[in-house]
Amino acid sequence: MNPTGLAKQQLGGIGLDSPNEVVGRLLVVHGDSSVRSLIAALLNDLNVELLEAESFAQAIQQAGSAMMLSGVLLSAEALCRKGLSTNDVLGTIRTATGTEEIIVLIDTALDLDISRRAIEGGISGFVNVGGGRVDKQALRRHVMAAVRRTGERRGQHGAFQEFKAFDDGGFIARSPLMAEVLSKTIKAAKISDVPVIIYGESGTGKQLLAEMIQRLDPKRCRRRFLAVNCASISGTLADSELFGHVKGAFTGATENRLGHFRAADGGTMLLDEIGELDPALQPKLLRVLQEGVVCPVGSDKEIAVDVRVIAATHRRLPTMIEQGTFRLDLYQRLNVIVLEIPPLRERPEDIPPLIQFFLKKYVGYYHSPILRVDSQVHDALAQQPLAGNVRELENAVRQMLAFKTHGDELTLADLEAVGYDLAAGTPDVQVITNDLVETGLRLLERGQISLPTLMEQLECRLLTQSVRNSTCTAVDLAKRLGLSRRTFYNKLRKYRL
Repeated sequence: MNPTGLAKQQLGGIGLDSPNEVVGRLLVVHGDSSVRSLIAALLNDLNVELLEAESFAQAIQQAGSAMMLSGVLLSAEALCRKGLSTNDVLGTIRTATGTEEIIVLIDTALDLDISRRAIEGGISGFVNVGGGRVDKQALRRHVMAAVRRTGERRGQHGAFQEFKAFDDGGFIARSPLMAEVLSKTIKAAKISDVPVIIYGESGTGKQLLAEMIQRLDPKRCRRRFLAVNCASISGTLADSELFGHVKGAFTGATENRLGHFRAADGGTMLLDEIGELDPALQPKLLRVLQEGVVCPVGSDKEIAVDVRVIAATHRRLPTMIEQGTFRLDLYQRLNVIVLEIPPLRERPEDIPPLIQFFLKKYVGYYHSPILRVDSQVHDALAQQPLAGNVRELENAVRQMLAFKTHGDELTLADLEAVGYDLAAGTPDVQVITNDLVETGLRLLERGQISLPTLMEQLECRLLTQSVRNSTCTAVDLAKRLGLSRRTFYNKLRKYRL
């Protein structure tokens, strides 16, 4: 990787506010290291970050660990893959990298047929790199255009600086929903002494987010991160697990024990599934948060601890307070910074890069040659409920690789082979959708209504009836409608419901 970023300037309409702000990330795929070095030198003042790959296979591998690429500079040689058409190669690169912008690096001997097929495949342009030279003007023109178009598509200029930190945090995400969550996480990490609550369904990555906070915390990043499952802390030894004990405190206490809080002193503790915490322990946890001290079992001496507490749960703590199963005062101590990870079904843009990441992770384990995934697999998985979220997606990829018997591409047949019913419910939904479309077209053709007004009225009616007929909580209704909590409440305000 050759990170670049020098003088402040304007790149294709994107304003650079600091010398170190990275506005784009590009993957350069070429077998000649001197060409890659020359390209890096020619782009050195454009505040772009370059990743390098020698071959098509290495490019796929690099893409699995990269985030938010603005474009790919691809050698003409990489377009010529045995058994793959030019469109297949371009499609594979686009799927792996998540960008539409592919610039082909050519030499003077480029086959005209390859050139024609590349143009038909929708590439962003050609740059001549023959004879040890690189066409500087073409290179810079195409790169600036690619960065601009990618930024416009994603609707967030200058977001690459933040996503570099997201890369370091271990998250694979390209969706706007996750961009918002991760941006908040970066800000939260900088406030070292403030508790955090992370909401999210099982399998969404709550512990990963907590670990990211620890890594980006300037005060605690070099200290211990300790994850504790609250559901497993109960019974007579629960106090000892959290707060420690002294020798002789009870039968079997043959030596002193620090307990989790003292073990994590100076660092960060994740209290996973805090909604399952034994009610008897809640006032004791509250005291630690209020006073910063613990009292080991069998001792009357309080010991100061400095631990940042991150609580994670799939349950709604305000609902538990209403039910009398969670203390309001403890909740108020924890409820300083709140982060919510949306379920995977609400962010289908993250499915392709996640699949590519898991392919890279398991391809060697299953001795599989799979490098490609049919885009229909992504679309099909985006229509699934994915109740297990990222964990379920990972398991699906592992199963497909394990049962794959031939070919080098994962297809819909492989997805069906591991138990996904791709046809379930489709016909009825299609019929209903067709009826709605026909009715809407008749209204539009008569000039009785505009398309934006029609869409808004339909949404308002559907939401109004859903709210009136529902007996569940607002959070559960939002989930049933496939909306994030924030989006749901924004729509309620919009339609004054």
